[in-house]
Amino acid sequence: ADVTTRRLIEAVDLEKTFTNAIAALSPEKAALPMHFATDRECLDVCLKTIGMVPPEKTRIVRIKNTLRLDRLLVSKALEPEITSNPALKRVTSWKALTFDHMGNLPSMQP
Repeated sequence: ADVTTRRLIEAVDLEKTFTNAIAALSPEKAALPMHFATDRECLDVCLKTIGMVPPEKTRIVRIKNTLRLDRLLVSKALEPEITSNPALKRVTSWKALTFDHMGNLPSMQP
């Protein structure tokens, strides 16, 4: 990851991370990404790094975790890929991302 939240960084077990990176002969794998206090800040930073692409044309995918790829939240910019792929099905109408009073995204439901 290039950007993440401070709460994720604080949850990382650095001893295990470093041990795994050393054992894999890949110390660079233990590098921590830039981290910010809220999900909103993380997304704002990401949008600043994509060049001249307007936010409404960004292709964003949100997943619960890598073990749960059966349900995704995607930006409207990905609509052509969804409608043209018979393996994919849109299950809700398009909605803007919402953030709680702390600036974080709500939990994804199963």
